[in-house]
Amino acid sequence: MASIIGAWSVVQKSIVGTSESTFTFTEAGGTIRLDITGSRMAITPVEVVQTGDVVVITLDMSKPLPTRVMMTLQLVGDRFTGNTQARFLPSGTLEGTRRQFAPVADVPVA
Repeated sequence: MASIIGAWSVVQKSIVGTSESTFTFTEAGGTIRLDITGSRMAITPVEVVQTGDVVVITLDMSKPLPTRVMMTLQLVGDRFTGNTQARFLPSGTLEGTRRQFAPVADVPVA
C-alpha cells in the first residue's frame, strides 16, 4: 500500500480549465490533514480517508461557486490519478506526482 503522506504536484482539469497546485498531506493522531496551495479556488479540506491505495477527500468550496467537492484518488507508487465531483458540475480529473526533495548536504558546524 502506498502512502499519501507528503507533498504532491497536482494538475486538475475541469469545466473551468486546467489548474496546478500543491497538495501536502500530513498525519497526526491517526488523522490525515490536507493543505492545498496555489489553487485558484477558495477551498477548505473537510476530510481525508485513505483505504489501501484509494484516497477519498471531501472539500468545501466557497469560490468561484459554493459547493461540496468529492475527490477520489488512486495511488500507484509516487503518482496518483483521480476524479473530482461537485454536486451539479461535470466531473473533472486529477493527476499527481510526489514531490522529491533534494537531500540536505552535511554542513560542518564551526
